Amino acid sequence: MADSPKEGEAAQALFCAIVDLKGAAFPSNIPNYLEFKQKYKREINIVRRKVITPGVSENGIEKLLLRDNDWFLSSINIANKIFTETKRLAKKTHQKIKPPGLDLFYVRGDKNVMDSIQTIFKYTTDRVKDANKTQGKRTLEFANINKWSPADIYLASKDAQRTLKKLATGQRVNVKIGKFEINTIDNFQDYSVLNLLIKDMIDKGDLLPLSLKKSPNGKNTIVKTINYVENDVQLALKKQNIKYHGGFVSRTNDIFNSVDVLFQFSNDKSKFLQFRDRGNTNFSKGKAPTYSYQGVIIGGKAALDGAIGGGAIGQIIAQTDKKLSTKLSLQNQKDKIDEAVRLSKLMNTDIEKAAKSTLCKAVYKICVKYGPPGQSFKSEVDFYNKLFTHPKFDKDKNKELKGAVVLADRKRAQFIFSKFLGGSMISAFDRDKTKADEIVKNMLLYAGSRSKSSSPHFKASDATSF
Repeated sequence: MADSPKEGEAAQALFCAIVDLKGAAFPSNIPNYLEFKQKYKREINIVRRKVITPGVSENGIEKLLLRDNDWFLSSINIANKIFTETKRLAKKTHQKIKPPGLDLFYVRGDKNVMDSIQTIFKYTTDRVKDANKTQGKRTLEFANINKWSPADIYLASKDAQRTLKKLATGQRVNVKIGKFEINTIDNFQDYSVLNLLIKDMIDKGDLLPLSLKKSPNGKNTIVKTINYVENDVQLALKKQNIKYHGGFVSRTNDIFNSVDVLFQFSNDKSKFLQFRDRGNTNFSKGKAPTYSYQGVIIGGKAALDGAIGGGAIGQIIAQTDKKLSTKLSLQNQKDKIDEAVRLSKLMNTDIEKAAKSTLCKAVYKICVKYGPPGQSFKSEVDFYNKLFTHPKFDKDKNKELKGAVVLADRKRAQFIFSKFLGGSMISAFDRDKTKADEIVKNMLLYAGSRSKSSSPHFKASDATSF
């Protein structure tokens, strides 16, 4: 859970282990962690040897669960769902969980499982990058392991630990999957081989990668497979009618109320793919602000649902539209960010000159064309004067804030390059809806770790989660 505390992930491992030990789900009437600890003190002590969460203390887990009861409820709900749903989705795993006793390890950030998978993933990614560079292949590269697999914890057998560690340390193994055989790490030349290994381990009940999203309401807690059960992703896309449902430079009657651009991707009008800057002010470090243009799935009640880094945006678009991919390439993003920062600072002394720049004129046209119909402007200069004096961007109205001038400059820059880059996508999508549908779908698949190259895994979450 990139957006979740490590203590929440460790708590989930602990609660799943206790269910495994008992071979039964928790009762639904335990109100808080204090009562839980009183009831399961013995079980907590027993499972410690099988719950491996380096860097997270039991005290840290307790502090989180006492401070935020939703995390406690979520841990209960998901542990119960894993127990009931594995019977249907992962039968061999369920056969190990159901009998009283403790057959599996429950790990977060451990050496044998997660560190080993990280090593194998990196080796595979290096091979993919090399093939793309030397052989002209266009395989989508994952920016990091979390984009390939968002698993926060793993349920793993001793056999899985042994096999993964051997592969990661260059030792030989003998894993036969149908007609395919895995012997060393050298077998992992692309993601398909790694995914084959993960799926085989799930099939055998030796491994269960679990992605977690906070789910305090037990009635809404769900567990689903991704890239594991045949056509699970395709059926989900069809059910939700995943495609381009329209782009928005503003969802209010005031274009200046946000610095993002949104794309509706399903029938659910509360869920969007949001594109904006997600950099840092760097005030705490005493440095200049940083900028990072990204896409994020928003709309789930409990948590963000996946992201697309700036470098991946152009790569994904390139699969469908090479011209648009150039405009959204990482280099062009950086160029537009640099220009937007310069123009934003220029507005402090010469708004008219900034407003008549090529970039600012393009943003003005985008905002007029796609912005709120009730809002009108006399000219580019009028538009940027209103931007400059708007409460969200006005340094004089935010003097009480630390670094008011820097914040105002940064906010204006975010507005300029975010509306330009996002607006460029809207313009291209509206010209070709077929391409738009494909691009939006591919973006969602990448952001949600559902692409063909993504790892098989399970996701436990609130029902609103993508």
